[in-house]
Amino acid sequence: MILGWVFIASLPDIWNKINNTALKAELALSTDPVRIDAINEQMAYLNGSRVLLLGIFVAVSYLVYIAYKKRLKEGRKTV
Repeated sequence: MILGWVFIASLPDIWNKINNTALKAELALSTDPVRIDAINEQMAYLNGSRVLLLGIFVAVSYLVYIAYKKRLKEGRKTV
């Protein structure tokens, strides 16, 4: 019950991290072109790493699915 409350209470912070809210606010306040480029590069790396992790998760999930189908085909079904 308490863990559920902690998770629900932290959802807005999680959403802000996903949307790069802090970096976008810093970008809006920045006037230095070098700093603007650095922030944009940092956001690109963050988003790229998230896409890469999602791709790895999908690939591993697909491999597990293939192994499960192979196991069923061989008749080694487990409950």
